[in-house]
Formats: sequence, C-alpha cells, structure tokens
Amino acid sequence: MREASAPGLPLCERRAWDSDFFGVSIAQIDRTRLDAAGLSAAVRCARDASIACVYFLADADHDESIRAAEAHRFALIDVRITLERLVPADIGVHVDRARIREAQPGDVPALQSIARVSHRNTRFHRDPRFAPERSDELYAVWIGRSVTGELADAVWVADVDGAPRGYLTASRRPDGAAIGLVAVDADMRGRGCGEHLVRAALDWTAGEGLGRISVVTQGHNADAVRFYERAGFATSRVQLWYHRWLSDD
Repeated sequence: MREASAPGLPLCERRAWDSDFFGVSIAQIDRTRLDAAGLSAAVRCARDASIACVYFLADADHDESIRAAEAHRFALIDVRITLERLVPADIGVHVDRARIREAQPGDVPALQSIARVSHRNTRFHRDPRFAPERSDELYAVWIGRSVTGELADAVWVADVDGAPRGYLTASRRPDGAAIGLVAVDADMRGRGCGEHLVRAALDWTAGEGLGRISVVTQGHNADAVRFYERAGFATSRVQLWYHRWLSDD
C-alpha cells in the first residue's frame, strides 16, 4: 500500500492507499532509525508536500530515534511486535480439514462482518484522529482484497456448522511466509479456531518450502503474544509506531 518516494519528499513514502481511504494526505518515513536532523528534514519535506499525517516506525532499541520523535512532537501510538518461527519441511502439523478450509468468494460478506469488529486494538483505532467507523471498514476492505488474492497468497476460514467464524491470511515474502490478518468471532474464542488456523498456515508454509513464518501483533495485546508463543513463535523485533499530524500545526 505504498508508493515510491515522491520527488521533493526525501526520507518519506506517500501512502497512497491510506491517503485515499482516510481522505487525508499521509506519508511514512522510510527509515526506522533517524537522528534529530534526519527527522527534522523528513518533517520539513512532508510539510512542503502538504502531507497531513506522517507515520514513523522506529526501532525500539534505538534511543536516538525515540528522542528525536519526542522532540519533534510525534505521538507514540502503538508498539509493534514481530514474532517468528522456523518451519521445517517435515513439520507434520495436524490440520482439521473438517473445520479449516480455504476461503471462497462467497465467504467475503461474512468475513467482512467479523473484520469490522475484530481489529479495534490496532493503531488506527488508537489514533483518535482516524474515525473509528473508517478504521473498522479498513479491515473489512483488507480481508475482501485478501480473499481475491490481491493482498494475500492464502486465506483460510474456520468453518463452524457451515458458516465462517474466523480467518487467517498469509503471504509469501523473500525471507519466508508472513501472517497478515487473523480474527475469530468473539463467541468462538477459546475453542481452538485460532490454533487450527495457525496450523493451516504452518502446513502451507512447509508445503511452499519457505522455511520461516512471521507475524506482527500489538505490544499491548498480551493475549496475542502468548497465543503465538504457545505456537512456537518468539519475538524477533520490537518497534514503535509514531504519528505526527502536521495539519494541527
């Protein structure tokens, strides 16, 4: 969902999809480590390009980036945790094929209904400048475009009594597979749907010969972190999402 860096906007990439969806001009700083001078240059160029909101995803272990973000009035919105695990070709996980199946186009309305209420702990909801109903709709659009193959290479559905009650998306990356969206209906949580969806992703990763799989979740979502740790994942990176609304200046 990014564009290449625009002329006159060094250190930033305009987020075309985000801008169009939320109706404001948004860019993201394309470095995860910057000193005060570098961040100042990025903000200045963003302002010159009439950017309303700037994202900065900073490495949590780089103190200089954190000090620079605070000095330039970036608001800390979220903590981004990346977890990963190795997936040997002979992993041999059991996938309950009676419960877990590949998503079909006809599943999209039901999956979108789940998406609209399942991702309210993400950074778009934590930033009060984004309308909650638009943030809900973002994930509905995302799962729809994933089922069509535009934003994911595989989508699985947790099917209960013939109805989709959860989903997981995955994509191929140069360094392995990556889990994208995961959600389970509130009244189905704790019944193993999430575990079986992750098993499907592990099985697919092994079958694709990718060798490794990663997933991103929120640092404040301790339940999600523990869930992935039980599935054999371990934290590999911690980053901080900052937003700066230049339109407030």
